[in-house]
Amino acid sequence: MSNHVQLLADIIITAAEGGVNYWGHVSNYHCQGDPADYRFTIRDREDPQSTPTTVTLATVEEGICRILDGTGKVNSRIAEAVSYSCAHPDDPSAELDAGVADAIIQVALLGELTYA
Repeated sequence: MSNHVQLLADIIITAAEGGVNYWGHVSNYHCQGDPADYRFTIRDREDPQSTPTTVTLATVEEGICRILDGTGKVNSRIAEAVSYSCAHPDDPSAELDAGVADAIIQVALLGELTYA
């Protein structure tokens, strides 16, 4: 498994286990076996009628790409953390915290940071 896939899988875990829980209801959380298959489903916590969305490694990669290319507007701390983690995925200090994982998911799903 590549360091890149492991980074994406780690972001899935961090987001599902705490990063997005203040605004999203997480279900169907799968983080066993092949990291390429890690995923969870999320829907808006405030709107039980909202349509659930499945978050996969591709979702995470989309959020990262938007942050790195500037189309996903985030603060400089988040942008720098994402940039460093992508450039140095094997550096243990490059782990992304729950706030950064949350920002990546929000940018991927909502196009911007909607919840703070």
